[in-house]
Amino acid sequence: MNRIRSYPAFAGIKYLAALYLLLPASVIIITFVFGKGYPKVLIFLLAVLICMIHIVADNWFLPGAESPKSNLTAYMKTSSKGEHMLRNIVMTDLVFRFCSLALLIWIPEEILVYAFAWTDKMSAINTWNMILYLYMAVTIGLLITRFLDSIWITMIIAYLISFAMLVAVAVSFGNGIWMLPVLAFSDCILSAMAVFFSNYAMKRSRYDKKD
Repeated sequence: MNRIRSYPAFAGIKYLAALYLLLPASVIIITFVFGKGYPKVLIFLLAVLICMIHIVADNWFLPGAESPKSNLTAYMKTSSKGEHMLRNIVMTDLVFRFCSLALLIWIPEEILVYAFAWTDKMSAINTWNMILYLYMAVTIGLLITRFLDSIWITMIIAYLISFAMLVAVAVSFGNGIWMLPVLAFSDCILSAMAVFFSNYAMKRSRYDKKD
């Protein structure tokens, strides 16, 4: 319970409102406005947009979380519980992020089906395929950009990773259920890496180790 409470306290209400209220509302509005013509294309483009926003927005949440020289790790190490708190925050953020990404793909699909009578809806396997690829792309983006402190480089990385994800989803589309356990396992490994590197950065920073 303390883990969940520490997350909004650290993230701040503006960041949480933007990522978990404003972004979903924008996705829903875009779906209603542009959903009539090419619904499948819209879902793919929404996935790209969502991926880019999640990676870039993290620059205001945990910038440099994986770098021992960042201001964040310098601030967190002033407390004896800083290392434990950062680990809990990163873990909670990954859970919230996955749930948010899943809903941001599932809700537009349902809107397209019921509001626009989308008859060529993606199968459940393809939907989960996209969700797992999206989470993978976002997590890879966070693993890279949390070593950085430049918003411009973060934006470039977000752009490249988002379109790499789009290509991966398009290529693997319709490959069948066998891809799901592979993607799920890969996502678990990446999540563990995100927690490990933030924790490792704190330890290096605590002892003032240099490269």
